[in-house]
Amino acid sequence: PFQVSTSDDQGYMAGSTLAGTRLNSNLSDVAAAISPFTREFIDDIGADSIEQLLAYSNNSSRMDETEEANGNQVIEFEFQFNVRGLPATRSRDYFAWDVVSMDNFNVERVDESRGPNSILFGVGSAGGVLNTSTKQARFRNINQIQFMVGSHGQFRTSIDLNRVLIEDKLAIRFNAMTDDDESWRLWEFKDQERYHFATTFKPAEKTRIRAEIETGEV
Repeated sequence: PFQVSTSDDQGYMAGSTLAGTRLNSNLSDVAAAISPFTREFIDDIGADSIEQLLAYSNNSSRMDETEEANGNQVIEFEFQFNVRGLPATRSRDYFAWDVVSMDNFNVERVDESRGPNSILFGVGSAGGVLNTSTKQARFRNINQIQFMVGSHGQFRTSIDLNRVLIEDKLAIRFNAMTDDDESWRLWEFKDQERYHFATTFKPAEKTRIRAEIETGEV
């Protein structure tokens, strides 16, 4: 009841969410303003970061001024976003997440819950919560390679591999990406390498143990 399976998503339409009640609930039964962004939608618009995805969000705006760097994007890629003029909280798998520069290479889905969420998420901002759900190891094989060529000399490569080691018992998943992204400003660029490894172990019918680790350099 505490996990949403994205296998129920159909195209751009998501069927359930944890953002409304902290339990796996049907979106039609949740009395909250929630906008889910499925993986298919993220791929179709070519959004490689949360910042780009927010352009399709309702009543949200990006604020470059942060406590860490006061908006200096040369030394800090972090950003703050507001919902209806109020600051919102970022989370990953519904845990607080403050790591800089959130990338979509290992993101399965993004849920934006607008409005006060302190009751559900502890110390939550009045604007709401933007949660990213990471890719989990599935009990089916996955092979995917993506290339992206963008303006200002951007070249991006990502890979997504999932393998079932023991049928319906043990699976592993590996995601990696490299991105060489320059800017229209002279001497400004962003190079990054990221790696994400996840595993799922099912010792019993109603028990699943998951672990994951993410590392990289920006």
